[in-house]
Amino acid sequence: MKSLTPTICLFAAALLWTGCTTAQVQAVRHTATHIEPKEAIAIVFSRDFSLDGRPIDEKEIVTCISDEMRKAHPSLRIVLPNEFRHTAFPDLAPEAAPNTPESLALLLDHAAFRDRIASLRIRYLVSVQGRTDSKYDGGVECGGGPGGAACIGLLSWDRKSNLTASILDLKQVRAAGELKVLASGRPWFFFVFPSPLMIGAPAFTESKACGELGQALGKFLAGERPAEPEEGQK
Repeated sequence: MKSLTPTICLFAAALLWTGCTTAQVQAVRHTATHIEPKEAIAIVFSRDFSLDGRPIDEKEIVTCISDEMRKAHPSLRIVLPNEFRHTAFPDLAPEAAPNTPESLALLLDHAAFRDRIASLRIRYLVSVQGRTDSKYDGGVECGGGPGGAACIGLLSWDRKSNLTASILDLKQVRAAGELKVLASGRPWFFFVFPSPLMIGAPAFTESKACGELGQALGKFLAGERPAEPEEGQK
């Protein structure tokens, strides 16, 4: 009979992870920032944005970032990606519209581009890029005994989400700074077959990253240096 003890020991170790998600924030400031009550911030996404190979949900991520930003700026007006693209690039399909920090920075010197977006009263244009990567670990082990055969499985992933926000100041026509967020977690899933025992813990690194980015953007616009969360903070 093959012993299941090693896998059970792995399960015990997994309980220590409990899907905990941590985040680190880095900020680079090039100029002082300030936003007037009638001014807005626009958020666009790079086509390089990848979330574990899945299509991005712009609305979901913008909502996540916006909710955190409004804690520091309750009356802040945020221009959504679709509205910005429709106004700035009316003759282009959404997927063809420029959205990288480099291409948007070049457009700041073009009078036609600035005239098209003037009605939006955008002070800061934020281009967000990012990706989520997962590395699989764990396995399934089976054995037999008087009660019949059984299998124990412990599956886990080393999951990391990176988000970078490049901030352009349209009033000063220059880069205002850059924010980087790295959220890490280790979701796991444990099961015993044929018994109904199945437990696990998620690690929502993407929501953690966008939430931390929203907080960091709110502080950045207020002129503060975003603080890095304490180690182990969920």
